[in-house]
Amino acid sequence: MRPEIPPKSDPARVPWDPLPAHRAGSLLQSIDLPQGTITVQRDDLLHPLISGNKWRKLAGWLRSADIHNQSTLLTYGGAFSNHLVATACAAQATGRRSIGILRGEEPMDNPHLRIARDHGMEMCQVSRAIYRDKAAALDEVRRRPAFENVDWSRVLIIPEGGCGPEGFVGFHDLVASWQKVGLQPAAVLHASATATTATGLALALEEAGFPTIVLAVPVLHNKSAQQEFAAAHGVTGRIRWITGYEGAGYAKSTPALQEFCQDFTARHGIPCEPVYSGKALHALTHLLETGALSPEGLVFLHTGGVL
Repeated sequence: MRPEIPPKSDPARVPWDPLPAHRAGSLLQSIDLPQGTITVQRDDLLHPLISGNKWRKLAGWLRSADIHNQSTLLTYGGAFSNHLVATACAAQATGRRSIGILRGEEPMDNPHLRIARDHGMEMCQVSRAIYRDKAAALDEVRRRPAFENVDWSRVLIIPEGGCGPEGFVGFHDLVASWQKVGLQPAAVLHASATATTATGLALALEEAGFPTIVLAVPVLHNKSAQQEFAAAHGVTGRIRWITGYEGAGYAKSTPALQEFCQDFTARHGIPCEPVYSGKALHALTHLLETGALSPEGLVFLHTGGVL
């Protein structure tokens, strides 16, 4: 079963759809592997520019902004932050202003920042030392002449990466979409960088009464930090951490992993890259090949990836 691929369009004109449950069937794709058939949740198709898990994490923040009549979104990120891009796109699509607090004083120009700026995000660069203290970074923005006209009473401050209770809301929507089409996975495997997706999924599955296990594949060497985040929200028992596929670390690849990504895309028509989705798919196929994982009831959550 191949999903309906949304037609290409101008990303600036793509509306923000806060309730994707009606697209549940079109975002599910079955693929045949040597060990059996698995289901892929194609969240990489949610938006032309906003990576799937970034979209999910922002859904609750956008609802909060609606409830509290907040006209500006402010958030934090580095030079290659997909979260900055996602926030800029979401703000423009919902008629809001966006401000990005950018880590680092040096001149920066890359596709990520250009897209964010093209979608209206106003950048405020701060030193790495100031950035580490988010309150100090916010004070720095308030002092800049470029932001004197901001109505701070109507600013929604979104933590870096969209973390926080609001960041879990989109995963409840995801599980609700599975309920709508009668899908109850035995396990869901995904790429994990901060454990926000793993935690949000686990909370949503628990609320829905699903016995599903979350299989989180860290893409960088921070398993302990991710476990602590999940433990703080009481869902450690629902998450299994699958390590050994981080490679040299975040955004670091190998020729073998790049070849795997190219081959997987060619075979199944599903884009993947070596920073996020490729590492998780590599773990999935290896675990299936060794018999450590069963394909029965298995869902791969494609959370998107880098631009």
